[in-house]
Amino acid sequence: MKRLIALLMVLALCAGMTVFPAYAETKDAFVGQEYVKDDVIRVLEPAWFLTWDYPEESIYMYKKELIQAGTYWISDFSNNYDDSHAYFRINDFGSTQLVYIPKTNGGIAWGMKIAGGTGTENDPYTFELLYPTTGYTVQFSANGGASSMLPVSGVEGEYVLPESRFVAPTGSEFAGWQVGSDTSKVYQPGDTINVTADVMVYALWNKAVYTLTVSHGKATFGGVTSDTITGLHYEDVVEIEADAPPEGEAFDSWQADYGGSFGSATSEKTTFTMPGGDASIWVRYKEAIETCVQDDVVCFAWDGEAPLPDTAGNYFLTKDVTLDKTWKAPSGVTYLCLHGHNVTMAGDGAAISVGDGATLYLCADNLMFGDHDRVTHADGASGCAVTVDGGEFTMKVAGLYGNPGGGLVVNSGKARVTEWSYIQNNGTAIIDGGAITVNGGSCLFDSGIIKENTAAKGAVYIAGGTFTTDFGKLNTNNAATGADVYVADGTFRLAGKPELGSVYLESGRVITVYDKLEPLAPVSITLQDGAGVFTSGLSGKGDISSFVSASADYNLSQTANGEAELIPVEYKIKFNANGGKGTMKALKATKGSKIALTANKFTRKNYVFKGWNTKKDGSGKTYKDQAKVTVSKNMTLYAQWTKVSLTLGSVTVRKSGKNLKLSVTLKLDGKAGKAKMVTFTFNGKKYTAKTNTKGVATVTVKRSVLKKLKVGKTIKIKAEYEGVSVSKSVKVKK
Repeated sequence: MKRLIALLMVLALCAGMTVFPAYAETKDAFVGQEYVKDDVIRVLEPAWFLTWDYPEESIYMYKKELIQAGTYWISDFSNNYDDSHAYFRINDFGSTQLVYIPKTNGGIAWGMKIAGGTGTENDPYTFELLYPTTGYTVQFSANGGASSMLPVSGVEGEYVLPESRFVAPTGSEFAGWQVGSDTSKVYQPGDTINVTADVMVYALWNKAVYTLTVSHGKATFGGVTSDTITGLHYEDVVEIEADAPPEGEAFDSWQADYGGSFGSATSEKTTFTMPGGDASIWVRYKEAIETCVQDDVVCFAWDGEAPLPDTAGNYFLTKDVTLDKTWKAPSGVTYLCLHGHNVTMAGDGAAISVGDGATLYLCADNLMFGDHDRVTHADGASGCAVTVDGGEFTMKVAGLYGNPGGGLVVNSGKARVTEWSYIQNNGTAIIDGGAITVNGGSCLFDSGIIKENTAAKGAVYIAGGTFTTDFGKLNTNNAATGADVYVADGTFRLAGKPELGSVYLESGRVITVYDKLEPLAPVSITLQDGAGVFTSGLSGKGDISSFVSASADYNLSQTANGEAELIPVEYKIKFNANGGKGTMKALKATKGSKIALTANKFTRKNYVFKGWNTKKDGSGKTYKDQAKVTVSKNMTLYAQWTKVSLTLGSVTVRKSGKNLKLSVTLKLDGKAGKAKMVTFTFNGKKYTAKTNTKGVATVTVKRSVLKKLKVGKTIKIKAEYEGVSVSKSVKVKK
């Protein structure tokens, strides 16, 4: 960069050269506006001059910087010219340069003075424009925007409004100028105003309109769904959803090119809050990671040195694994997805052990009954597949196959076999339980298959704890007793719709039916040697003395074929006349059913029926006639009555009368019966009227009716309300 050496000289362009002091008074150093030409003031008498080493260069300075007092010169002059800005220029006049001062915002500067600096490269001079003190001042307000615009002094008469140099508020755009307090007109840059006094010009702003563009997804706003949403404003919240990822890839996150914010950038369906400008957002994908599909849990490939991991986490196998000794599931929660591979026990007694503090999910990718996705034993090795000793174990779509010591042994803790897992071809004739042995804790078998297992007592052997089944298939096993489930101790719980073979109950053992059998599944019972074997799907005589219903809402009953059914208990709804007369048959319904009450058939003299109540005195729950009731227990509903009193007013019937008024006073439980419809009968003709606030109803019998009556004849007058009536007989007079 060329070095600028600035030397300030005050010259007089008249006879001789007079040097002015560097900080001379403005009135002495500069002259006025009569020297304006071509939109610049030629400061010639006297003037400031600058001298430097490279006269061929021109110096440019942005107006924005020039009109701010204390602004430094820019040293890299060649890169600071911009056609969109006015500039301060020093033209080449040989060895010295003449300063030209531009017009600014419609006002004309008188001149300039040095505001600071020493004229060296590291401390250049700074300059300040000077303005006349006559005329008026035009000031500018950002009105919520940012930055500033310097006032223009010395203005009088016509003034051309400039472009705005304010920074718009976020989400807004410049709409024009407001002059003073006049809100009737919006001015645009270039418009002329008449300045007759100091005035404030306010920037006006409109709410900016933006567009959101979405790649690999859709946006929804105002009921419109598209990959391009227009007409949006700053901080509008738009719903967004990613498209399905390409094959082999998975959703990673949302990305944006300009501001804005996501509700959750890592969620495929989320929201986007608009920035103060157009925005483009897109979905970033990543390489898809295989998962255990049953729980949508992301599992990472296990490639450690040990056969299976020793820290909790989510893993899938990339090859078959052989265990020479027991693998203890690590403390914490671990997903182990077999992923088409097997875990084989090669050492005697080797197993998967789930102890205190460990939770293990053994799962596979797909429901496939083949020679994969299972825990098994190598030929000649002994032991079971999985033991649960205080932890929690869950099988999902996985298999325990070919384990001579049994498939699953639960000593304490919890186990669950679900989602069509299978336990097959385990056990030997010398062990008690071939598939599952429950010594303590609990085991739930709610979906899957237990078959072709061999045992001395049962495929499932219960010696303690609880074994529950409600939907799985448990049959076609090979036990010496012929039982698929053998209950020596503990609890065997049954519900749902299990497919059971046979259950052997040692003396004193029972089957607990803990919930409704679906759909009222028949269960056949055959007694053997007095101990009792429970067989599903077979016919035969027997009883249900070994069964216990765990629900007060259901009873066990026995059919002629020796089948047991879980029958919902029926509750009765009885009706009590509560002082009235008549009979009504009780309703019967099972718990939870919703039935309509029988229409009231009771009657009571001088009373009307008003509904039912669970209490005789009406202090309980009230039901309307024929209301729908949800049954939860036996109940008696008591009729509720309202006493009716009707009193006819005195009346004289004359054939020659003009009109005849009939009245009756209605009281309900001793109080005025307001706004009630009463029916009158006069000589066989009916009239109706509604009672007033005092309980009085009145009708008029017209003269045309009276004229037809016979003198001396006795006629009947009657008033009736809801079946309760009062009447009197009157002779017709002349």
